[in-house]
Amino acid sequence: MVHRSRAHMEKLKLGDAVPRAATAQRGKGFSLELRQQIAALGPLPRESLEVFVDLGLSDGEMARYFKVPETCISKLCHIWGIR
Repeated sequence: MVHRSRAHMEKLKLGDAVPRAATAQRGKGFSLELRQQIAALGPLPRESLEVFVDLGLSDGEMARYFKVPETCISKLCHIWGIR
């Protein structure tokens, strides 16, 4: 909520639209299979993995929880730099 409030304040001060931060397109460059597995992690897949890693779960435990292959968890943690 803080981010939105700051953007609204900037808009009020400037009287113009506030540019949004550039974000990479979600799943760009991933195979269809991996994108489907990422979708199984929920609306915030990276954040979900970060939380589970912080809780100390292994790749196998996370894979069983999300019902995806263990290699998917390992690959995403590597790609997203989690750990």
